[in-house]
Amino acid sequence: MNERLMAYYGSDVSCSHSRFRLVFTDDLLEKRESEFGDPPVKEVREVKKYSYLQPCWMLEIHCPQQVGMAELKTFDHYEPLWAWTKYEYYRPVWDDIAKVVTIVIKQMTAPVKKNSVIVANEEMAAKQREENLMFDIIQQGRSFLGQQLTEGEAVSFANVKPFKGES
Repeated sequence: MNERLMAYYGSDVSCSHSRFRLVFTDDLLEKRESEFGDPPVKEVREVKKYSYLQPCWMLEIHCPQQVGMAELKTFDHYEPLWAWTKYEYYRPVWDDIAKVVTIVIKQMTAPVKKNSVIVANEEMAAKQREENLMFDIIQQGRSFLGQQLTEGEAVSFANVKPFKGES
């Protein structure tokens, strides 16, 4: 199954590890630095990776070593993606795995969707900012024409050329 995952979804570009892998949780160990024993002594030990789960099949995704997870001493780091816990020792078929991976890839690459209310509010806010800017420019009288427009002594027409009379 892992060979098929590698063939379909490839490997991480930074190394040769498969992007996804299927593992049995009871078989996995990882090196962790922590305080063990009584009295507590800080040391590195191999511990069960999924000690909090009943034995089951797990789909994992390859991740670079996480910042802030200094207690992990394993460099080929995989994070849990999906656990098949419904039936004891159920081994998922390819269709189950492909469905999960497809959903994950779609979620990771999908743009953030905005509903029409958010879009309308953003457009209205942009228009209001533009109106406020124009009002400030005119109100502050930054130009002679601006001052005249503010006081109502001038009218502005766009793209109108002055009359030159007959020659």
